[in-house]
Amino acid sequence: RCAVVVDASPKDVWAVVTDYAKHPDFLPYVTKIETTKQPDGQTLIDGEVHSRIWQTWPFESMVTHTTDPATGTYSALWSEEDKGEFTISRGGWSLTPIGNDIKQSLLVFTIQIEMKRAPNFMVRNIIMDRLHLILKAMRDETLQRKKA
Repeated sequence: RCAVVVDASPKDVWAVVTDYAKHPDFLPYVTKIETTKQPDGQTLIDGEVHSRIWQTWPFESMVTHTTDPATGTYSALWSEEDKGEFTISRGGWSLTPIGNDIKQSLLVFTIQIEMKRAPNFMVRNIIMDRLHLILKAMRDETLQRKKA
């Protein structure tokens, strides 16, 4: 789990979090993402992430979005078991305003990954090493879009 304060409204940050098609353009390690909106409102994400050690990991996740614009809280969560290369893939993004100020947001990213062919301690270490870069990229993209 990792968090960052973003100098933007929750609505602005949420627009970047859910712009999945653009994630490969600015998120490190994400090389491909395709999305399909499901009839029940969930979003199916089919993508690939890259690792220097194990090359490319394809993944597929069903993401549930929860939004409450009145309170400024948003979340995008997934929980998959025994799918593809992954024994467990769960996590998500949560977003809340800081205090009563809608000009700053707390963005939290949580992730738990266990793979079928890799020791859990190695996977956790790789993820822990990358979390801050993922949050920084999400923050920077939000601020860049806000300027435009």
